[in-house]
Amino acid sequence: PGPLLGQGHTATVWRAYDRKLRREVAIKVFRRSDPVAIDDILAEARAASDFVSEYVVRVHDVHESRTPYIVMELVGEHDPRTGVLVPAFSAASCRPRDLREALRWVRDAARGVDDAHLRNVFHRDLTPRNLLITPLSRRTKIADFGLAIRTGGQATSHEEAALDATSRAHRIAGTLSYMAPEQARSLVMSVAPSSARDRAMLVGVDVWGLGAIAFDLITGHPPWPRDASAWEAAARGDVPALAAHTKGKRVPRRVCAVVQRALAADPAQRYASARLLADEIDALLACRPTSFDASLWRRILLWMQRNPKLLLATTLAVALAVSAFIAYAATVQLRRERDRWPDANEVCRGQS
Repeated sequence: PGPLLGQGHTATVWRAYDRKLRREVAIKVFRRSDPVAIDDILAEARAASDFVSEYVVRVHDVHESRTPYIVMELVGEHDPRTGVLVPAFSAASCRPRDLREALRWVRDAARGVDDAHLRNVFHRDLTPRNLLITPLSRRTKIADFGLAIRTGGQATSHEEAALDATSRAHRIAGTLSYMAPEQARSLVMSVAPSSARDRAMLVGVDVWGLGAIAFDLITGHPPWPRDASAWEAAARGDVPALAAHTKGKRVPRRVCAVVQRALAADPAQRYASARLLADEIDALLACRPTSFDASLWRRILLWMQRNPKLLLATTLAVALAVSAFIAYAATVQLRRERDRWPDANEVCRGQS
């Protein structure tokens, strides 16, 4: 393997070259090789390879050796000046330049999550660290499906274990600072994605994760504190108000409303799917009405923002029409006054 790209608690990611296919790849090398860890590794590889999405890092291969590893797509872009492939960075270290870019990252992540949900794959650990940002176009891809729950087709031994009382699905999983309240309260420890109710719960967990990423990208810190009190705060469900944590940044109320809905303490109050959240963010970026913009006046203002050139042309046309009318009225008035002048002269001559 080549240079180290990143590392976590259970694995390191290296840059490598695939000699057979002559392409650069990323290799995720795991530190453990016990049977449970290998099951987890296989589950991650299966989950990430079970669907294709332009917003998700693709898995090419997996090896169950003494040191198990997963071969993945190397996310990056070629520098146009040097031709060198520059690897992507995680959103935890590559921060957005402005609010619009932060919203674009979350929208693209939501599209990738929705693609996964369509194949009954649920991430359960969405954080900025798991979002890879390309260095030039600054587009988003989701990585690390290590805590994913997957169903569909013929169940594997791991998938059966994931629904069993002793499996890892029954452990409280996720990153504390970005954990949904129901995760912290252990309400998603034993779920079956084949059940409509449990599937809705898993969708809600990932929608919360997307909202937590948006909160972090906008405010600079996660929804829950980064210390031991995170668990307590998350379990209580005291969802922080986005507007109160923006540190003087001007965040439109429409953006706050969308993020707060994704972070609703009650899963039933969140967006019913990641696609709906992506559509809402699309509406924010395009100055179109969201589900919160019901008033006619707000819709008129948004139309004006969407069509500045048309608004300018209409304003100029109205101004010209008003000016022409005023000029016409003034001309008519002058003509009437001129027509009165001969009568006034005749009256003056008669008096003399």
